[in-house]
Amino acid sequence: MSRTEKSKLDFTVALIAEFASAYKLKQKQAFNYLNRFKGIQFLHKHYEVLHTQSFEDVIESLVMVCRNNGGQLA
Repeated sequence: MSRTEKSKLDFTVALIAEFASAYKLKQKQAFNYLNRFKGIQFLHKHYEVLHTQSFEDVIESLVMVCRNNGGQLA
């Protein structure tokens, strides 16, 4: 695994944990939600920009992406 791939993976895992904590979900539930409503795809596609932002800002972006794809977390 390349260094970039490992960085993306670490970032994704950390974001899932933070998202789960913010919405009082188990990490598996957070992953399933983000995967179903295209949040994971968004993280991978825009990693280069997102990893320079705060977790709070990225979580806010994830909420908007998921909401635009049918997700309904507040």
